[in-house]
Order: sequence, then structure tokens, then C-alpha cells
Amino acid sequence: MADSKGWIVSLFEVLFLFFIASFFLTLGLDDPDQMRSRMGVGVFLLGSFFLCLRKRFDPFKSLTALGFLSFFVFGILRWLWAVWQINLRYPGENRVLLFSYLSSPLLWSFYLGFFALSLTLFSRRSRVERLLWLLSWCGFLLAINVIPPLLIRGHVGYPLGDGRSVVFHPLFYSPPFVAKYVVSRFGHPNYTGDVIALGLFPAASLFVYSLRQRGGKNRLSLGLLATFVGATALAVVLLFSRGTILSFSIGFLLYLLAGLIKFPSRRQLIFSGVVFSAVFIFLVWAGNLPAVWKEIQTLRLETREVEGGTSFSTNREGARRALAIYRDYPLWGVGTDGYPLVSEKYASRGSESFYMAKVRAMCHYLQVLAEEGMGAFLYFFFLSAYFFEVVRGLWGTESRFQFMAGLSLFSAIVMILIHSTFNHLMQQFSIAMLVYIYMGASLGVLRRDFRRD
Repeated sequence: MADSKGWIVSLFEVLFLFFIASFFLTLGLDDPDQMRSRMGVGVFLLGSFFLCLRKRFDPFKSLTALGFLSFFVFGILRWLWAVWQINLRYPGENRVLLFSYLSSPLLWSFYLGFFALSLTLFSRRSRVERLLWLLSWCGFLLAINVIPPLLIRGHVGYPLGDGRSVVFHPLFYSPPFVAKYVVSRFGHPNYTGDVIALGLFPAASLFVYSLRQRGGKNRLSLGLLATFVGATALAVVLLFSRGTILSFSIGFLLYLLAGLIKFPSRRQLIFSGVVFSAVFIFLVWAGNLPAVWKEIQTLRLETREVEGGTSFSTNREGARRALAIYRDYPLWGVGTDGYPLVSEKYASRGSESFYMAKVRAMCHYLQVLAEEGMGAFLYFFFLSAYFFEVVRGLWGTESRFQFMAGLSLFSAIVMILIHSTFNHLMQQFSIAMLVYIYMGASLGVLRRDFRRD
């Protein structure tokens, strides 16, 4: 019976890893058909998880999990209130918002479910190792697909001959169902760079940890992992996304600094300096950092008001609208993804042509405030509890493996959350799912009852 149970769990783990890898193929974009296909598979995985796995999700063992569950309960209460109001045949525009309240728990049930799944499943070393290798391979395979076109033509994509282009080689799209349900055709620099960088930190941690081991097999792994780190870093820089480069740089510096604080030694200091110098020299040579610096310097031009809105003016307008919406809907908000339904009512004079401010607040945290109302503070508590628990776990663990694995996942999350202060990354289902999976896995690997096999 025990062998049968272990076989089922192993099969479930394989399916879950394939599911995670599939989100890298979307390149952070939310194509409706691809979202529906992943939601269908997700329902099966979540159902199997809660029915078949011996260890049940216990939110009372984690302050972060309790905060996330409390936020989800708020969504359910809002859903019940909306059902009651609809039965009263509530008239007018507010009826549209009521239906927005009804759809909110569906999306958050996926985020909470896969957070809980990752927290429960990745509490054993062998599983975490397989996860880190998978993430490293995913980032690397995306990188080697985007680097050649960037070096040759200066933009992402392989031409099809009809004026269009696709991110991967056209042969990948020959089966129609692949293009429709599996692989994204388009790669936006902001999203693509962040998704690739999600694979860099796990590769870096596997590389650092492998340095302590010896043997011919390990030398082969070191060479492979060094290639992963170099290729993913190069792809991030060549994409010339200012937001991605800035947030990635902060995350990478945090990663190096945390390692020095945890393991303070001359050897660790020399190693960190060598790694940082090697990556920097490599990117100066291969990634054209002077051009990247010129791109970052253009930020000062963003303060000018132009027709259609610059990034800065669009973000500022989105912030104004989100705060105004919250003031009018402080209790229930306007529902998850409800911001576009009402944002035009709050447009400032001259901002009517700012399209992105109409559909997104451009700041994840302000959009959550506008859409979730009072529930946003439960969400902010969830994020705060996550940071507290991870930092406490990183500081308290004596295991180098747990520290490096947890730090790699945490640094990737920090990168995305920083970028989300001025970009709507976390409003993308394909990116948010990866972030919540990373969150659960990072807490799982830092658990006190973590199994080292």
C-alpha cells in the first residue's frame, strides 16, 4: 500500500513539474485559450492534491498561509454579498460590479491552491532539487531561443515571411494545438525578461551549492549550470527592458549580499566578488552594457507629458485613478479585474488617450487596493508575513542547501514584486501563478520539518 501511495505521489509530482514548465512557454502573456487549458489541468491537479496526498494543507502552521486564506475568505464573503444583492435585482452600473465580485474567488482559488500545493509538496530535498533543475532548464531554453534573433536582428522573434514573427522557431508551431494551447507566439520584453530571470536564480544556487561537491559528474554539472547562468543573464540584458534590468539587478545584489551575511568568510567574499565580476565582464562584452545604460538613462525623459502618455505619466495617472476608486469603494472594492470597468470615470483632464491607465493601474499594490477594498489589507498582511517567515527561515537554518534553495526562490519573487510597483506583471495570470508557486516552494524548503532524504 505504501509503495502504491509513493508511486501516485511521484506521478503527481511529474505532472505538476510539467504544469510549472508550461507557464514558462506562455512568456508571461495571458492568451485566453492557453489560460483555459491551464485552468483545466489546474483543476485536475488541485483535486488530485487534496484527495490523494497524505499531508494536508494546514494554514495554522504558517502565518503566510493563514494570511492568504483570510484574504480568500474575504473574497467568498464578498461573493455571498453579491449573490444576495443580485437576488434583490440591484439596478444600474453597480450590477456590473456585482458580477465582478462573483468571478473574483475563482482566480484567487487557483493562486491559493497552488501556493498550498507547493508549500506541502516541496518539503523534501529530492523534490526541491528536481524543481530547481526544472526552473534552471526552463530559463535556459527560453534564453537560447531569444538570444540569436536579438543578436542578429535586434528584436525578439523569428520572421514568418508575412511580416509577422514568432518567439520560438516556426517548427514549434506546426501542430495547430501547440500554437493555440501551449506556446506563446509573441514575447513582450518586460514579461519575457522576467520569466527568463525566474530560471536564473535557481541555476545560480545550484551552481554555488555544487561548488562544495567533488567529482567528475559534479564538474559537468558546474559547467552546465555556469552556462545556464550566463545565457539567462545575457538574455535579460539583451531584451533592453529597463524595468526588468533594474529589478533584476536589485534581486541579484540582494542574493549576493544575503549569502555574504549568512556565511561570512574570506572565501565567501572572494567567491561573491569573482561571481559578480565575471557576470559583469561577460555582460559588458556580450550584452552591450553601454547601450543598456543609455536605455536606463532615458527614464528622465519619461516625465514629459506627450500624447498617449509616457510610462511615467501613465503610471501616475493609473495611481490617481486607483486611489480615487478606492475612496469610492473602500469596503468591497470593484472586484478582481474590475479596475477597467470603472477607470474611465476617474480620468484626469488630458489623460483620455492613456490606454494603459484605462486597463491597468500599472502598480500591482494600488490595483489590489482599488479592486479588493478592505481585503487589500489582508493581502498586504499576507505579503508581509511571507517576507517575515522567509527572512526568519533563511536566518535560522543551518543547512546550506535549504538556505541556497530558499534564497534563490525568494530573490526571484523579490525581483517580480519590485517590478510590479510600476508594471502590471502580477495582473498577468501566467506570471502570478509562477510567483505564488515560488512562494509556496520557498516556504516549504525552509520548514523546520524539511526532509533531507
